[in-house]
Amino acid sequence: MTPASLPPTTERTNHVDEAARRRFEAAWRAGQPRPIEEFLPAPDQSSYLPTLEELVHIELEFAWKAALSNGSGDTVEYRERPLVEGYLARFPRLA
Repeated sequence: MTPASLPPTTERTNHVDEAARRRFEAAWRAGQPRPIEEFLPAPDQSSYLPTLEELVHIELEFAWKAALSNGSGDTVEYRERPLVEGYLARFPRLA
């Protein structure tokens, strides 16, 4: 089923909380990342799962880039990188 063929109610209810996304990304860009849980809408809100998925993508991108960087643009320092499995354990609704 393509997005165009989804019922209108599905399209309207599956949206990312853009304000939360912007705050989360800004914290990472400022070098002060905060836990995803601090930015999520309430679990019963329709934007919960789409927002969670988006924040996980953002965190993975920033964390992997940080893990592979030594600050000068070289990719020589390897820090622990988050794994998708950790997010599945932490957020069972992702499964």
